[in-house]
Amino acid sequence: MKEAKERIEIYDRLDGALEPSGIRSAMMQDGMKRFVDRLALTGKALGAEIRLSDADYLPMFNRRPYQLCSRSEQWRMQLAIEDAIAFLAHVPYLVIDEASVLDYDLRSAFGGYLVGMGDDYEKIFVFVTETDHAQTPIDHPDIQLWRVESGKVKPI
Repeated sequence: MKEAKERIEIYDRLDGALEPSGIRSAMMQDGMKRFVDRLALTGKALGAEIRLSDADYLPMFNRRPYQLCSRSEQWRMQLAIEDAIAFLAHVPYLVIDEASVLDYDLRSAFGGYLVGMGDDYEKIFVFVTETDHAQTPIDHPDIQLWRVESGKVKPI
Protein backbone atom coordinates (compact mmCIF):
# COMPACT_ATOMS: atom_id res chain seq x y z
CA MET A 1 0.00 0.00 0.00
CA LYS A 2 2.84 2.39 0.86
CA GLU A 3 4.46 1.72 -2.50
CA ALA A 4 1.18 2.43 -4.30
CA LYS A 5 0.81 5.77 -2.46
CA GLU A 6 4.37 6.75 -3.40
CA ARG A 7 3.69 5.91 -7.05
CA ILE A 8 0.47 7.93 -7.01
CA GLU A 9 2.39 10.91 -5.58
CA ILE A 10 5.06 10.54 -8.29
CA TYR A 11 2.40 10.35 -11.02
CA ASP A 12 0.63 13.39 -9.58
CA ARG A 13 3.88 15.39 -9.69
CA LEU A 14 4.62 14.21 -13.24
CA ASP A 15 1.08 15.08 -14.29
CA GLY A 16 1.49 18.58 -12.88
CA ALA A 17 4.90 19.01 -14.51
CA LEU A 18 3.71 17.82 -17.92
CA GLU A 19 0.42 19.74 -18.07
CA PRO A 20 0.25 22.85 -20.28
CA SER A 21 1.13 25.15 -17.40
CA GLY A 22 4.01 22.93 -16.26
CA ILE A 23 7.55 22.43 -17.56
CA ARG A 24 6.74 23.21 -21.21
CA SER A 25 5.15 26.49 -20.25
CA ALA A 26 8.06 27.41 -18.00
CA MET A 27 10.55 26.64 -20.79
CA MET A 28 8.54 28.69 -23.28
CA GLN A 29 8.30 31.61 -20.86
CA ASP A 30 12.05 31.45 -20.23
CA GLY A 31 12.78 31.39 -23.96
CA MET A 32 10.45 34.33 -24.62
CA LYS A 33 11.98 36.29 -21.75
CA ARG A 34 15.50 35.80 -23.16
CA PHE A 35 14.24 36.75 -26.64
CA VAL A 36 12.50 39.90 -25.36
CA ASP A 37 15.53 40.84 -23.23
CA ARG A 38 17.80 40.55 -26.27
CA LEU A 39 15.38 42.64 -28.36
CA ALA A 40 15.46 45.34 -25.69
CA LEU A 41 19.27 45.25 -25.51
CA THR A 42 19.66 45.49 -29.28
CA GLY A 43 16.99 48.19 -29.49
CA LYS A 44 18.77 50.27 -26.87
CA ALA A 45 22.06 49.89 -28.78
CA LEU A 46 20.25 51.10 -31.91
CA GLY A 47 18.67 54.06 -30.13
CA ALA A 48 15.13 52.74 -29.76
CA GLU A 49 12.77 50.80 -27.56
CA ILE A 50 12.06 47.57 -29.43
CA ARG A 51 9.68 45.13 -27.81
CA LEU A 52 6.81 42.79 -28.56
CA SER A 53 3.23 43.94 -28.02
CA ASP A 54 1.47 42.33 -25.08
CA ALA A 55 -1.63 41.40 -27.03
CA ASP A 56 -0.28 39.60 -30.09
CA TYR A 57 3.54 39.62 -29.77
CA LEU A 58 3.97 41.84 -32.84
CA PRO A 59 7.14 43.94 -32.85
CA MET A 60 6.86 47.52 -31.62
CA PHE A 61 9.30 50.38 -32.21
CA ASN A 62 9.05 53.14 -29.61
CA ARG A 63 5.46 51.95 -28.92
CA ARG A 64 4.45 52.02 -32.60
CA PRO A 65 3.57 48.94 -34.65
CA TYR A 66 5.88 47.86 -37.46
CA GLN A 67 3.48 49.01 -40.18
CA LEU A 68 3.59 52.62 -38.98
CA CYS A 69 7.37 52.87 -38.83
CA SER A 70 9.75 54.44 -41.31
CA ARG A 71 11.98 52.26 -43.49
CA SER A 72 14.92 52.89 -41.15
CA GLU A 73 12.87 52.00 -38.07
CA GLN A 74 11.59 48.82 -39.73
CA TRP A 75 15.15 47.90 -40.67
CA ARG A 76 16.33 48.35 -37.07
CA MET A 77 13.41 46.27 -35.81
CA GLN A 78 14.26 43.51 -38.30
CA LEU A 79 17.90 43.64 -37.21
CA ALA A 80 16.91 43.33 -33.55
CA ILE A 81 14.77 40.27 -34.31
CA GLU A 82 17.49 38.72 -36.50
CA ASP A 83 20.07 39.35 -33.78
CA ALA A 84 17.87 37.87 -31.03
CA ILE A 85 17.23 34.69 -33.03
CA ALA A 86 20.89 34.28 -34.03
CA PHE A 87 22.14 34.99 -30.50
CA LEU A 88 19.74 32.55 -28.81
CA ALA A 89 20.47 29.87 -31.44
CA HIS A 90 24.22 30.34 -30.87
CA VAL A 91 24.84 31.09 -34.55
CA PRO A 92 28.49 32.13 -34.95
CA TYR A 93 27.89 34.63 -37.78
CA LEU A 94 25.53 37.54 -38.21
CA VAL A 95 24.84 38.84 -41.72
CA ILE A 96 23.35 42.33 -41.96
CA ASP A 97 22.11 43.55 -45.32
CA GLU A 98 20.88 46.95 -46.52
CA ALA A 99 22.72 48.88 -43.81
CA SER A 100 22.72 51.85 -46.18
CA VAL A 101 19.10 52.50 -45.16
CA LEU A 102 20.45 54.31 -42.08
CA ASP A 103 20.92 58.06 -42.24
CA TYR A 104 24.11 59.73 -41.07
CA ASP A 105 22.97 60.24 -37.45
CA LEU A 106 21.96 56.60 -37.05
CA ARG A 107 25.23 55.28 -38.44
CA SER A 108 27.12 56.09 -35.23
CA ALA A 109 24.48 54.24 -33.16
CA PHE A 110 24.80 51.33 -35.58
CA GLY A 111 28.59 51.39 -35.23
CA GLY A 112 28.15 51.33 -31.46
CA TYR A 113 25.81 48.37 -31.80
CA LEU A 114 28.34 46.49 -33.93
CA VAL A 115 31.17 47.11 -31.50
CA GLY A 116 28.98 46.25 -28.50
CA MET A 117 27.59 43.04 -29.99
CA GLY A 118 30.77 42.04 -31.82
CA ASP A 119 31.91 39.73 -29.05
CA ASP A 120 28.68 37.72 -29.35
CA TYR A 121 29.61 36.47 -32.84
CA GLU A 122 32.70 35.08 -34.54
CA LYS A 123 32.05 37.41 -37.49
CA ILE A 124 29.53 40.05 -38.40
CA PHE A 125 29.12 40.82 -42.10
CA VAL A 126 27.54 44.15 -43.02
CA PHE A 127 26.49 44.89 -46.60
CA VAL A 128 25.74 48.38 -47.91
CA THR A 129 24.86 49.51 -51.43
CA GLU A 130 25.62 53.22 -51.31
CA THR A 131 29.20 54.39 -51.08
CA ASP A 132 28.49 57.44 -48.92
CA HIS A 133 26.92 55.19 -46.28
CA ALA A 134 29.94 52.94 -46.32
CA GLN A 135 32.03 55.51 -44.46
CA THR A 136 30.94 54.42 -40.96
CA PRO A 137 34.15 53.90 -39.01
CA ILE A 138 34.03 50.59 -37.15
CA ASP A 139 36.95 49.69 -34.93
CA HIS A 140 36.57 45.98 -34.26
CA PRO A 141 38.72 43.23 -35.81
CA ASP A 142 35.84 40.78 -36.25
CA ILE A 143 33.46 43.16 -38.00
CA GLN A 144 33.77 43.40 -41.75
CA LEU A 145 32.00 46.05 -43.83
CA TRP A 146 31.18 45.24 -47.45
CA ARG A 147 29.90 47.42 -50.25
CA VAL A 148 27.77 46.16 -53.14
CA GLU A 149 28.56 48.09 -56.30
CA SER A 150 27.58 47.19 -59.86
CA GLY A 151 26.59 43.72 -58.74
CA LYS A 152 29.98 43.04 -57.14
CA VAL A 153 30.75 42.75 -53.43
CA LYS A 154 33.85 44.59 -52.26
CA PRO A 155 35.28 44.94 -48.76
CA ILE A 156 35.46 48.48 -47.44
